[in-house]
Amino acid sequence: MNDHTNPLEEAPVAAPPRPEEPPEQLEESTATPQLAEDHSPVAQHPARERRRVYINTDHLPYPTESYVAWLDVMGSRSTMASSLLKSSNNIGRLHIAILMNRNWSLQTSPFMDGAYIRSTKQTPILDFLWGVFEEMAFDFLNAREHRHRFMPRCGLSFGGIIEGVQIPTTVSIILGARANSNYREGIYFGYAMEQAFRSEGDAPPFGVAIHESARGFAPYRERALSGVWWRWHTYRPVDFLQDFVSKLMDYFDWCETHSNSLGYPIDRIRAHRAMSAEYFDTSKLA
Repeated sequence: MNDHTNPLEEAPVAAPPRPEEPPEQLEESTATPQLAEDHSPVAQHPARERRRVYINTDHLPYPTESYVAWLDVMGSRSTMASSLLKSSNNIGRLHIAILMNRNWSLQTSPFMDGAYIRSTKQTPILDFLWGVFEEMAFDFLNAREHRHRFMPRCGLSFGGIIEGVQIPTTVSIILGARANSNYREGIYFGYAMEQAFRSEGDAPPFGVAIHESARGFAPYRERALSGVWWRWHTYRPVDFLQDFVSKLMDYFDWCETHSNSLGYPIDRIRAHRAMSAEYFDTSKLA
């Protein structure tokens, strides 16, 4: 025998490593695993108490018959998209004219590029509209350049209105709360609001369209308005009317030349020019 054996043959062979045994399995449980829920916002902040958005319209007061005017700046969306400063200038001047001519008998609700104005009597709202349009026409006439000019118009209706200031806590504790009075005073219920807004699109530039509700109904002992348009320039004399209308027609010419940059389609420019010529009856001004 060979006394010198091969150590590789003599050495005991090591057992292959046993695979690591999986951790001890927990007994199955019907409980929901926690995982990351303990750190979720839901776990940290329990759900707030839910309350119904509740209003009891049975407790609303009776509506008040009122004239409603919606007065705004034409083309304000296009102007806003092109220039913040120009749109702010136009809208701001309209609101300034509204503030200069409102009085205690009128309720006003400003809304971005326009405002709702309400009156239970005919004369105060007609006086107001004459004052605003006379101010705006004079401003238009005396602007240094056409690009500084803008055109307002108005829709006028008549119907039942419920004012937000009249809403009691029995209608809604939240809406009727004293702390929410400033917010509540800007709320009005009534179809006449929508009628005024919709009829504004039927008015020519610098004109007032009369909704059929104001042509068919009026306050007690007052006559309903007649015609599709109320012509403020015939309500009281305007000493600069001819110069203003001439400048307005020049402005339409300029708009037609700059139709694309103004976002003012030529067909609408021509339609508005024709409406204005009829509204101000330019044949009698020549």
